[in-house]
Amino acid sequence: MVKVKGKLNALLFGAVVKKKALALIIGTILLIEGLLFVSFNFISPHTVVITVYSQEKPNFYTLASMDSFHLNGYPPETLEQSADYIYRSIPIVNISKGQTLMVSWYADLFLDVFIFSADQFVNFQSILPHMQAREGNQTWEKTNGITYEAMGNNKHGNLLYNVTKTGNYVAVITNAGWGAAYASVTEFQVEVVAYRQKTNYTTQTDSLYLYLGTVSMITGIIVFVAILRHRKT
Repeated sequence: MVKVKGKLNALLFGAVVKKKALALIIGTILLIEGLLFVSFNFISPHTVVITVYSQEKPNFYTLASMDSFHLNGYPPETLEQSADYIYRSIPIVNISKGQTLMVSWYADLFLDVFIFSADQFVNFQSILPHMQAREGNQTWEKTNGITYEAMGNNKHGNLLYNVTKTGNYVAVITNAGWGAAYASVTEFQVEVVAYRQKTNYTTQTDSLYLYLGTVSMITGIIVFVAILRHRKT
């Protein structure tokens, strides 16, 4: 009976020793791991990738262009009679809602530039023979009942229009509102503007390694304190 109790005590003592040894190993690993994490935090901190901002970069695609022509007087009865008109137009076919059109021009005089829908262009052509010229500060296009999607007037410039309805449009450049004065146009062009999303990224350091190291070291210290308390008892 005494021998059996001795063996049981020996087994229990061995098990306790093994548990203490295992706890000691675990505590040591946690402390070393914590020290390594804290060291890495200062030597090579943890970094994260963050988005700083996004911006749209425009790409321009030319649909049609007319270069080096003149505007002078009303259209003749036949095309063969003259190449000089009071206006020139560029058809813009099958443009989708949400696209952006840009009409650019360069001339030696002030001219009016329009972007018409198909119906608005028909209206413009119908009133062209009897439209009134611009007088002082009078709004020429409203006086003549001209409706449009976008309008600009200058010697040169860019006219932008964000398409609100899929369909056909017409770009027009005219001297009708300026007394049909002779004008030389070196550039008249229609482009569609496509926007490409650009996202910029940057890296930023944080204290992840310091946090992990601190937690690991505290856990290791708790393990060692538990071992010491167990020895005292």
